[in-house]
Amino acid sequence: MKKSSIALLIAITGLFLCFTVVNLKLKSEYSKGHIQSPMKTNILSEFHHIKELNALSSKVNDYQRNILIYQQKDSNALVHDYYTPAGVNYFVQNDTLFIEHDSTYVQNGYDIKIYCKNLESLNASRSFITLVNYSSDSISLTSSVNASINCVHIQSNYISMNISDESSIAISAIDTINKADIYIQNNGYLNASNIYFKEKKLTIKNNGSVRASGQSLKNFGIITDIKN
Repeated sequence: MKKSSIALLIAITGLFLCFTVVNLKLKSEYSKGHIQSPMKTNILSEFHHIKELNALSSKVNDYQRNILIYQQKDSNALVHDYYTPAGVNYFVQNDTLFIEHDSTYVQNGYDIKIYCKNLESLNASRSFITLVNYSSDSISLTSSVNASINCVHIQSNYISMNISDESSIAISAIDTINKADIYIQNNGYLNASNIYFKEKKLTIKNNGSVRASGQSLKNFGIITDIKN
């Protein structure tokens, strides 16, 4: 082997060992609490409703913010990146978590994560909000002003959905939903995937539309899309 190749191999091996040592050291310091977590957790008082208020400026309105909502038994919290401004003002009042985008919001900012015990209603405006494996006896979903709500494997006996102003709701469920009231208007859009309602009331007005797939096809009695 040439001397140059040997030297290169030694350099690469040394660099790898340095990265390994640094990584182990950082993990050790983090476990001891000597390094600040990259995420900031804000403990909140109990709430059962989330309402997103309109953004403060037209500049902020151009972008959708990603918000993830998880069910958690022991506490309510809002989590965001520690080193980047959250981009929102938030407060709990009258059993409701209010969220309002502020001037520090930047495009492609980090996701905001919300943890709550039991959510009864969600009112979204402009953001992209995802509910992950959420279980609730009854839940009301309102999507407006270009907002998007994505419900992944939701479990509930009753769901109310109000979709308007070029916004959307995408929904799938683990089990059959006993009853649903669905109102779609003004270019609102519902994407139903593998969800079945035993009983439903569906109202569509002013260019509202529905797309169904999986077992939702039979439930809605359609092949692909229905519009009004």
